[in-house]
Amino acid sequence: MTATSDGLHAISAHLAARRPEILRAWHRLVDQDPQLTTASSISRAQFYDHIPQVLDAFQHRLRAQSASDAEEARTEQRKGAEEHGLHRWQQGYAQSETMREWAHLHLCLLDELEDFSRDPGASDPASLRTARRALARLCGDGVCESAARYARLQQIEAAGRLRDLEIAMAQLQFGERERAQRWREAAHDLRSTVGVVANAAAVLDRSGVPETARTSMSQALQRGTTSLRELLEDLMDLARLEAGQEK
Repeated sequence: MTATSDGLHAISAHLAARRPEILRAWHRLVDQDPQLTTASSISRAQFYDHIPQVLDAFQHRLRAQSASDAEEARTEQRKGAEEHGLHRWQQGYAQSETMREWAHLHLCLLDELEDFSRDPGASDPASLRTARRALARLCGDGVCESAARYARLQQIEAAGRLRDLEIAMAQLQFGERERAQRWREAAHDLRSTVGVVANAAAVLDRSGVPETARTSMSQALQRGTTSLRELLEDLMDLARLEAGQEK
């Protein structure tokens, strides 16, 4: 026995009419699940998110008149499930929470089909069997698409952390090169100043040096000493900065 178009249309119409009750039942199940806590921190509209569009696509699939219509509906289901996974990520859900919510939605829809099957005017068994299989595929796709979206988002987040780390490392290496350059410049300046002081002192130590030359060397020695003192103070400041004792 094969499913009939009228039977699947009747199931689709029943699910459409029962949509508010289905969503409320799903919300209650999630609220009662002790392993699901994030849902309590968001509004009901945020909780339902893309699920109404996913259910629209599911009903569209039940009413599909051709294989291409059914595949189009399934694509809509997958897209809605993927977007639902994105929003759950943005709402701070753990991946396991999203998966458990899909399981609760599956149970709510399955219960609705079972209630419908007990109605004397319900669809034929073949149509109900087709609807149950389509429902299992819907929730399976929902879990897979949500999980895939989570995986991609985790990869993007990890890549962002890697970029941040690379930038921090580059800045650290640049800072190290700058510090090394400052110490090299300081050593060069120190050697040059010590050389000036040593030369001036050597000239002053010699006898027979003209008074004008002695005066010039004395002034050079004084300038060199002053410069040396300032340079040593700069080096002390730099050392304190390196030690973290000053900003």
